[in-house]
Amino acid sequence: MHFTKSLTGIFLLIILFSVVSLAQDKDMMKDNMKKKEMMDNDKMMKHDDMMMKISKNTDGVALKGYDPVSYFTDMKPEMGMSNISYKWGGATWRFTSKDHMKMFKENPSKYAPQFGGYCAYALSLNKLVPADPAYWTMKNRMLYVNANADAQKLFRKDETGNIEKAEKNWKSLSMKEDEMNDDKMMDNKMDKDK
Repeated sequence: MHFTKSLTGIFLLIILFSVVSLAQDKDMMKDNMKKKEMMDNDKMMKHDDMMMKISKNTDGVALKGYDPVSYFTDMKPEMGMSNISYKWGGATWRFTSKDHMKMFKENPSKYAPQFGGYCAYALSLNKLVPADPAYWTMKNRMLYVNANADAQKLFRKDETGNIEKAEKNWKSLSMKEDEMNDDKMMDNKMDKDK
């Protein structure tokens, strides 16, 4: 009988340890899933930050105030209105109507110009140049803008090839822009400290 009580006690201890261990494993799995989710979010934020390099004027307005949705709906650039605007990607986007603004809010990456509105042809040459929204091309339901008529003409000679080259250059050039801006901010800070 004493042996049966000991076996029962040991059996109960094993069950207790198993339950505690299982609970700890479950907590560790939750923690690991949270860590993985946070790392994935960090990667996404870094990727989004890279994609968010938006060309804007000194007032922070993207596409020089043109409505990005108008390229898709009207097949031409239309000047947006300052009272119908939306902030996205660190820039202010202007629209010709509240409907266009709503469309953009629902899917900004669909309507925003590729490469943050920088000249797609210049990017294919490994240069970061602001674009003029009047010189544009629609390719595979994506908007590309160029710096001027010559850049647009050269871009259109080999759209697919130029896009591929621009995509390869985009990440490094947008990072260089950050470094240049950081250097300018540091220079300004040092000037103020003198």
